[in-house]
Amino acid sequence: MSDVSLLVRHLKNLTSTGFSPEHDVSGITDPFLQVKILCLLRILANGNREASEAMNDILAQVATNTENAENVGNSILYETVLTITNIEKTLNKTVSIETQAVQDISIRHRALELSFTLINEGNIRVLARELLAFLEVADTEFK
Repeated sequence: MSDVSLLVRHLKNLTSTGFSPEHDVSGITDPFLQVKILCLLRILANGNREASEAMNDILAQVATNTENAENVGNSILYETVLTITNIEKTLNKTVSIETQAVQDISIRHRALELSFTLINEGNIRVLARELLAFLEVADTEFK
């Protein structure tokens, strides 16, 4: 078993396991270990397409299922975003290489859904302005 698949398995266990009082911080199981695993995954994914592919699902799961009401959740989400942006063939890198590759409607829908997921009390004003600006130029299906 590769290092990446072992780390992915451990991260999946941490995020899917129920309450664990000995490692719980604000309702999140061992966030310090989760952050360290995400850092390691980021290092291992750098320049490695296979490693990047192996961790795509768990990164999406962590990004969508981590509660961001507390700082501990925000720290995990921060590391997740850093890892996602560092893996091979991320959306931003793809845009700079091939703009037509990200014009697929499902990708645009997921990007919009991610925007709504990222909104919290601290960034609502900035993101609301961005979303309103987007609505002015968006296709009818997004409006």
